[in-house]
Amino acid sequence: MTSRNPQPNSPRFLLFLICLFASTGQFAIDIYVPALPEMARYFATSPQAIQSSVSGYMVAFAIGQLVFGPIADAYGRKPMLAFGLIVFTLGCLLSLVAPNLETFLLARCLQGAGIAATNLLAKAIITDRFAGLALMHAFTYMSLAWGLAPILAPVIGAHLQEWFRWQTCLVFLFLYAIVMLGFVWRFRETLPHRAHLEPRTLFANAGKVLASPVFQSCFLAQGLCYSILLVFNIVEPSSCRIRCTSRRLTSVMSRSASA
Repeated sequence: MTSRNPQPNSPRFLLFLICLFASTGQFAIDIYVPALPEMARYFATSPQAIQSSVSGYMVAFAIGQLVFGPIADAYGRKPMLAFGLIVFTLGCLLSLVAPNLETFLLARCLQGAGIAATNLLAKAIITDRFAGLALMHAFTYMSLAWGLAPILAPVIGAHLQEWFRWQTCLVFLFLYAIVMLGFVWRFRETLPHRAHLEPRTLFANAGKVLASPVFQSCFLAQGLCYSILLVFNIVEPSSCRIRCTSRRLTSVMSRSASA
């Protein structure tokens, strides 16, 4: 007689899933950054206006984590993962058909809010199923995936834009979301005990965390490091284009002088 209880997640599957989830938020930020100048021309807007899509994504990403965290503790990891990925997928589809900049900004906000669930719950799943030395190893793998994503994403995005069009970067994110939804369907719930949602307790706990010197120092250090990387990724496409233009002008002038 076979048991009807679902098989638990294997440690390897969880590690793979955690790395996949942790890197998605970075991919969604950086993969289309090399295409920002081309997108500004497509939407007939300024570079500063198209860069606001990155800011809108980050704001929605931050707010989404504050919302998904308590709800996931009350209703489980899997429902929130599925809901967040569905919102992210809808944002990808909307960004592909966006007729103007305003609609594209709305799509990016949907992407940021939705994908916040995967980034947040990757850490929660680790603490649900790992302990001791295994917990340290899991966080190491997750940090490695989180750190590699901002390096690989602009490279992938630049090649996709060069080979096809800038919209291909968004198609990549859409397909990435579909793959993650498939893994979430395979994923088994890891929340050991569901918590009761009490707004007073949530605000009290948030105040304690914000007042912690350890949290404040880590928040400032990570925020400064990440802002440097983000600013570099935004400025680099424009600076590369300026350098290429200056080289072409220099070449033309040298040819004219030799003629």
